[in-house]
Order: sequence, then C-alpha cells, then structure tokens
Amino acid sequence: MLMTAIVDAMTKIRVVVHLGFDDESDKALQVAWEVAQKLLDEGVWVELIPDHVILTDLLGNEWAELPKIEINGWIAVIGRAPDPDELYTLIMSAVTELKQENVKQRQAIMST
Repeated sequence: MLMTAIVDAMTKIRVVVHLGFDDESDKALQVAWEVAQKLLDEGVWVELIPDHVILTDLLGNEWAELPKIEINGWIAVIGRAPDPDELYTLIMSAVTELKQENVKQRQAIMST
C-alpha cells in the first residue's frame, strides 16, 4: 500500500523498447534499464516495457529498423541503441512536457 502511494506521487513515464534479437537491441534494453534506475532515484517512475519483435515479412515490415525506443507514445530512437545521456535527456523532455500539461489542466480547472 505504501509503495502504491509512493508510485502515485511520482512522475510516470512509459518507455517501450522494441527489440530484435541482436546485440544492438540488447544494448538498447541495457541502457534503458540503467537510465530507468537513475531516474527512479530522482523521483521519476519509468515503466519499462521490452517488446521483442519477430519479423515475418522482411520486405513489408516497418519494424525492420530495430531497436526502436518509444517514450509516452512517440518514437524517440530508431535503429540504434542510444547512449545513456541521450536517453536520459529524451525522457526528461517527456517529463517536462507532462508537467507542463498538468499545470495547464490545473489552471483550466481553477478558472472554471
């Protein structure tokens, strides 16, 4: 119960790592995990979701450029593993955007 309350008070970001079965995908997942751990210490809860993509149609599949990293629904990195600083910056940009949206929502509620 206490853990649920702590998580509810944190900023939450969803990161989906679309993975192939190669070294670059392994590296992308490892970087995402390291950044998620660092952000947890800073009060940001990163919901990290690994998604292994099995390609059946190599010519017609848009997922062929793996790994792909999706942050809160938008594709942030395609075809490579980012370095930790780059991924940290991308996630923190999403955090800033989310906080700005929350402020706008509160202001709209208060003005009604």
